[in-house]
Amino acid sequence: MRAEQILLIGLTLLGAAFVLGGQSLTFRANIGFGPGFIPVVAGISLALSCVFKLLGGRRFAASATNKEDVEDQPPNYRALLITLAILVAGTAAMELGSVLLPTFLIIALLSWLVAGHNLIRTIIVATTTITVIYLIFSVWLGLPVN
Repeated sequence: MRAEQILLIGLTLLGAAFVLGGQSLTFRANIGFGPGFIPVVAGISLALSCVFKLLGGRRFAASATNKEDVEDQPPNYRALLITLAILVAGTAAMELGSVLLPTFLIIALLSWLVAGHNLIRTIIVATTTITVIYLIFSVWLGLPVN
């Protein structure tokens, strides 16, 4: 068993522990989400993501004709450095009071530089994400979003 598979199995178990731990807390309160909402949703998301990665990775490795094709791909350090720089700059901008604009810029830059989307698709992805964030936090939950 490879290290990645062991890590994914461990994270799946951690997600399951979050779900089990969140069961003793109320999931929904009178006017909104209860204290059990975040651990349950995060645990389910973590566990499902790891299971899909385990199954998808196994399928990809089985479909590869040569094992070297799978393992000889170098890590994408450029994308990692770009991502870290974008996150640091966005976090610094959020400390100055704005949330939506830095989040839009972070998503747009990640979409463009890391995912390799063209400009139109980048704008669509970033605008859609910001709209959903605004609708969830400001309209649905009634939290102030700057």
